[in-house]
Amino acid sequence: MPACRSGEAYGCLCQVMDVNLKGVLFTAQAVGRQMIKLGTGGSIIFIASVAGHVALEVPPISPRSNPQSDSPTLCLRTQPDLLSVSYHSSKAALHQLARSMATEHAPNGIRVNTISPSYVATACVSHKVNM
Repeated sequence: MPACRSGEAYGCLCQVMDVNLKGVLFTAQAVGRQMIKLGTGGSIIFIASVAGHVALEVPPISPRSNPQSDSPTLCLRTQPDLLSVSYHSSKAALHQLARSMATEHAPNGIRVNTISPSYVATACVSHKVNM
């Protein structure tokens, strides 16, 4: 996903919501319909983010040398900008989507939950976040 620039606020928000919210919604609807059809119940689990619960101060982009390559690699731009605001909002919406779907599907024995991971210790973020 390309980085969003300040003049592209609407497009940035739409792009992030299309992937992180609408894609999940439409997939979960199809899965829920199938579970209801089969009558087996089940569990739908969304991979959300801790960023949907709290606002994270995240590190800016920076080149990082790869010891196995002569060319530097760039870490994902995660500083507070339109992309991270859109991302945080989409993940918060995902938590609410799970709560709403859980109440709708409970009578059919279908649970809907989220898992909210935080940073993963990678070379890209470990030197900026105390891990």
